Amino acid sequence: MQINVGPADRVIRAVLGLMLVAAAAYGIEAATLGTVAVLALGGAGLILIVTAITGRCLLYRPFGISTD
Repeated sequence: MQINVGPADRVIRAVLGLMLVAAAAYGIEAATLGTVAVLALGGAGLILIVTAITGRCLLYRPFGISTD
């Protein structure tokens, strides 16, 4: 599978991913978010971080999108 996420896209994904993971961690600590919300935020954040690290987005492939 080829890299289809460009450098700017990777930076944006990494920053947003870290923000979502931090929000999920804060939600657990402050007990302000429900379990589903924490899992959704944390999961979305981890997906963004993984796609930023690998440079591959599985959702871009079927649509032929490449920001590289």
